[in-house]
Amino acid sequence: MKQENINMIERHVLGTILMQPDLLASAITTIRPDTFSIIENRKIYDSLVNVYQSGLDVDIISIANESKYDIEYIAQLLNEVNPDFELSTACMVLNEFSQIQALSNLSAEIQAKIKSMDPLDICQWLSGEIVRIGTNQDVKYLSFSENIEEFRKFINDRISGEISGTKTGIKLFDMFSGGLQTSDLIIIAAETSQGKTSLALNIIANIVKINIPVLFISLEMGKMQIVGRIVSSESELSFKKMSTGGCSDIELHQVEAHMERIKDKPLFIAESRSSKLSDICNLIRIHRAKFGIPGAVIDYLQLISGEKTKREEEVGHIARTLKNIAKELNIWIIALSQLRRPTAGQTHYPTLSRLRDSGQIEEAADIIMFINRPEAYPGNESKEDITFDDGSNATGMAEIIIAKGRNIGTTKFKMRFFNNITKFTNYHEEENTDFIYDGGSF
Repeated sequence: MKQENINMIERHVLGTILMQPDLLASAITTIRPDTFSIIENRKIYDSLVNVYQSGLDVDIISIANESKYDIEYIAQLLNEVNPDFELSTACMVLNEFSQIQALSNLSAEIQAKIKSMDPLDICQWLSGEIVRIGTNQDVKYLSFSENIEEFRKFINDRISGEISGTKTGIKLFDMFSGGLQTSDLIIIAAETSQGKTSLALNIIANIVKINIPVLFISLEMGKMQIVGRIVSSESELSFKKMSTGGCSDIELHQVEAHMERIKDKPLFIAESRSSKLSDICNLIRIHRAKFGIPGAVIDYLQLISGEKTKREEEVGHIARTLKNIAKELNIWIIALSQLRRPTAGQTHYPTLSRLRDSGQIEEAADIIMFINRPEAYPGNESKEDITFDDGSNATGMAEIIIAKGRNIGTTKFKMRFFNNITKFTNYHEEENTDFIYDGGSF
């Protein structure tokens, strides 16, 4: 298509929106400012979006003020509207032309990168670019003053007790961290049977309950097990009882009521058939583009396969890539991780040095969270009076240890754990006297 024809279509779109501002809501889902190839048209469309999203009236005067163009120049757009050319069709034509141009530019970029980049890195970059072009996603650039304003809001939220990130439902974690923050990689690590998946699913359930979408990528459990755990936790009936047909009519009614309550919540479960890192990254990109997820949870890190020959290098590369994806998409990512078994003479108490396969996980992660449940360690199952290291009762309890917090420091606190329904719950504040922050009281 010739450039002059594209210019006519762009001006038709702008004029149509000026005549009927309500149509902008649908146009935004199809085209963005850089869809326009003519700089003046791009600036006017950007002004239309800014005025519309700020809640002001969209008219010739407001757009002229926002764009700094003359009123006469803006008004001329009204004369270039073709009433027989539907806005949706015009937007689709512009979007397709923009995608063709972007793909053409991408081809040239690939040729340039082949000369200097590793093929695997090129593939990773390319998959992200194709998703971005195909779904109209792009990087959001903020001026420094806008970044300062965002940081000011973050500080004020913390001072006032507001949670700036995504609430996990774990009250003391949210108070301490401000919730799950965009661009953060959070590692939940523990030995086998400590409750990593349970804690992750509890967090997910708390998030989707307030209609915030989350992607859960399971490399270990099937969908039915995942759904069963969530239903068990919510209904407070054991999954074993439900799966063996041991529920009474009253209990079945209770389960049905909870399933009905959560069935429409925006939880996307990906029972991934591929454990390849590139496939997992693409799953996250697609769900971010299509559903606007603010975060994803991966169960678990050591099951992801990369391309490195040495396992330690591979796991380090996986952790760094997940961190980069979190930054690229402006989301948080939670990845579960195994801890090495303690060696002779070591206690079961979780430490950073026991992160399985790679100390590089520690470098990539923003937050590392350990679960410590002494009653679940081998040899303690049948013992009575199980205690934590501080001497407090550990029966039915879990210690959550923030061993690394890049921007928040370290702390630890206790939660209750109900093993039969795999559920963590907040421990009453008045009972939780050991919430420690950097050696001082929180």
